[in-house]
Amino acid sequence: MSTYKTFAIILKIKDLGEYDQLIALYTQDLGKLVVKAKSTKKTTAKLANQLALFNLVNVRLAQGKTFDTIASIYILNDFLEIKKSLAKTATAFCFVNLLDQFIAGQQKDIRLWRLINNSLNYLENLPQNSTDHLQLALAIFQIRLLQILGQHPDLDHCCICQTPLEENKNFCPLLSLNHSGLICSQCHKISTQADITYKITNNQIINLWQELADSKNKQITFKIHSRQLKELNKILNDFLSYQNSQHLKSLAFYHKIIS
Repeated sequence: MSTYKTFAIILKIKDLGEYDQLIALYTQDLGKLVVKAKSTKKTTAKLANQLALFNLVNVRLAQGKTFDTIASIYILNDFLEIKKSLAKTATAFCFVNLLDQFIAGQQKDIRLWRLINNSLNYLENLPQNSTDHLQLALAIFQIRLLQILGQHPDLDHCCICQTPLEENKNFCPLLSLNHSGLICSQCHKISTQADITYKITNNQIINLWQELADSKNKQITFKIHSRQLKELNKILNDFLSYQNSQHLKSLAFYHKIIS
């Protein structure tokens, strides 16, 4: 039986039958994989202790007809500091759940691999009581994910009439979920009832979103306001839920924990 090795982050664990489990992995070499872990629900299972959400592992997989099977696994980082904190755990759960929901199949993308690794390492090293930093980490993760997937909205122009928003006197902070971008008030007047818009309380939220989107991997030097960051995360939550065509439970859970 042919085997191969790869580094992976565990995204999801699902029971399969009485004793087995399906494990969703995001791997360095192959992108997302769903593999089988045999007999891991038995009390004597050797692999059970290694299989936990967020774990960074070196895994050896045996090729199979329906699912490849975990032959051996070695933990490289179990991110214990994240798992000691409910707030950090809720944030990390958002990371892995969003990646699992938005990545449909096997396709290598080193940008996504770096995103999930860097985000988990950032959480691991944060002080326990850093709510603003957790909010910032989630906002950046969601923005980066949208950028990598090519689904990030245009924040510079009205997505209907294409007028630059800074030159548009009719500009009001409205995010159109249908058109995946900001729209001016004039276009909003002629939009159909089917168009779903999200009213943003002030332009500073858009400015914050734009600055985070443009910051890339640079150190963030501008001042972050907690209320603006919290509102931005909720807007991103709704936008991502619409893009994914389903309610994202991990984000709803996060907002209950981080209040």
